[in-house]
Amino acid sequence: MPAPLHRNLQDIAWFLRPHGQDDPCCGELTAAEVRALSTTHPDQCPTVQDIARSLGVTRSGATRVVDRLEGRGLAHRCCSSVDRRCTCVEITPTGQAALSDAVACFEGLLGEVLAPLSPKQRADLEKSLASLAELIRDYQEEKRTP
Repeated sequence: MPAPLHRNLQDIAWFLRPHGQDDPCCGELTAAEVRALSTTHPDQCPTVQDIARSLGVTRSGATRVVDRLEGRGLAHRCCSSVDRRCTCVEITPTGQAALSDAVACFEGLLGEVLAPLSPKQRADLEKSLASLAELIRDYQEEKRTP
């Protein structure tokens, strides 16, 4: 009998998460730091609150993540060009390099894991996972809206 869906999702999340200093993909980055860096883009500057939403944590929790990133030179805070009352987070070139390395490593790892699948099986899996991710984002958005 196949494992229940929730167990399969736990196994996948556990496998893909950074595993601390010995992690071949993320080096010293935590899962939260990878996600926070992924939220930043050179052409747009998310606020700490945007990062908190992305991480599913409080603003103070996101602030601690940004503090760690800033302390290691991976990101820095700046004033929003649209609203000077807002503090934005920009990824630094060092942060972009660390994120690019982590993404490339994850993609390589997934390539190895998914190698036994046929192109159709892989496309079906990607479509199903995209649908699941969209459902989760919609669910989270509904829960945030009063």
